[in-house]
Amino acid sequence: MSLFNYQRETVDWLCEDLKTCRYVAHEPGLGKTYTAIAFADRIGAKRVLVISPAHGRENWRREFENRQLNWRQLRVVRTGNDNFPLEDPLSLILSYDVVSRAGYAIREYLMAPQVSWDLLILDEAHMLGRNSERTRFLLNPHTGLFKRARYTLPLSGTPATKSASELFPIMRALWPHMVNGHSWTSFEDEYCRIRKYQTGTNYREIRQIEGTKPEKLTKLKNLLKPVMSILKTDNVMKDIPSLRVTNYPLMMSLLDKKSRETTVLKNLDARLATVFDEEGDFLTNLSKAELTFATERRAIGMAKVTSIVQLVSDELTSDTKRKIVIFAFHRDVIFSLCHGLDTFGVVTVDGSRNATQKQTAQDAFQTDPNIRVFVGQIKAASTNLTLTAAHDVILAEASWNPGDNYQAIRRCRRIGQTKPVLARYISMSGADDRINEVLAARSMELDTLFATESADHEQAC
Repeated sequence: MSLFNYQRETVDWLCEDLKTCRYVAHEPGLGKTYTAIAFADRIGAKRVLVISPAHGRENWRREFENRQLNWRQLRVVRTGNDNFPLEDPLSLILSYDVVSRAGYAIREYLMAPQVSWDLLILDEAHMLGRNSERTRFLLNPHTGLFKRARYTLPLSGTPATKSASELFPIMRALWPHMVNGHSWTSFEDEYCRIRKYQTGTNYREIRQIEGTKPEKLTKLKNLLKPVMSILKTDNVMKDIPSLRVTNYPLMMSLLDKKSRETTVLKNLDARLATVFDEEGDFLTNLSKAELTFATERRAIGMAKVTSIVQLVSDELTSDTKRKIVIFAFHRDVIFSLCHGLDTFGVVTVDGSRNATQKQTAQDAFQTDPNIRVFVGQIKAASTNLTLTAAHDVILAEASWNPGDNYQAIRRCRRIGQTKPVLARYISMSGADDRINEVLAARSMELDTLFATESADHEQAC
């Protein structure tokens, strides 16, 4: 399979100035993996280090083996305690998890003085947008692993999933002139909407990020323009049909009596108020508090199941060739959806599935006319899958990270899709609806920041 024109142009652009690292921020489904491998071949990179989410490792191995022009001795790192002889000329594929803890043998190997890399590929680089151990290990401006590589190539369809704050670590590491001596806090002050107030008996000051400043979007885009290749599906794949995203509210009267009589929505509304009083980004704080809200979130998800099963059943019955992709968060919700729709043929992918099982589920959904429903756990199935056999996406439970939802929808809207894609957020009144409104608003901000010039022109028209 040859490169598309836009992929070839991207490789040319990356090679224009090999002294400056550049970021490939192409929308999911546009083949960033193949572009990165072609770039590795073009610059003659023999020792390549790929760091990706755990579920993406096998996809990278398969893509290298099928597409690379230059042979490399590839190894997939399974655990943080994998060890390698220092003299081996290996190219490695490993996950962010195995570099996230000090003391792992693999970290000692990666940081050994005699070990260096021709190319470091940071797949789904938005995962390095917060002050975590993995971010410090990889992107510390003085001691980070990126300094061991001749060239660092970040890849992500969503370079920032919540606000401009997430761009700081990679900008400070790869393009320090852009942050101009800013600390992370002062960078946020310049580019993010910050709400500061005092709370509690001790009047503790709260600093909460509410998004990116609209008036700073143009400045930030201009800063990133020389080093970030931004492509949208609509701009380069004219044959891929349109996308429509809607909110599909469920009426409380449609829920079963048991669900109507619970106070779970009121409990969540009341408890959600505490998150608004925490310092930092609201959605980040919400994500951190997922376990705290687990009971309420699960109950809301389960309350939606009956209505979603009925909705999907009606649509699949009325169109016998139709397929539908459903994303959820909790395993019991996933199980209940699968059970309710099993007569239509269901495959599922959650965090318990290994790479081979995920590939098998994808292939069955894509090729078997009797498999008409794909149910995915949104974090486990939102990347490294192609589900273009369907043009309907239902988010039964949206992730509290807008980037996860964005990536999930793009499993259907990518190369190979022939019909317009409809993505529906299934919401319930109360907190669920309020959170989805915040998620949608943030998605619009980030879409504006990472829009192409032609997309900007279309919006202006």
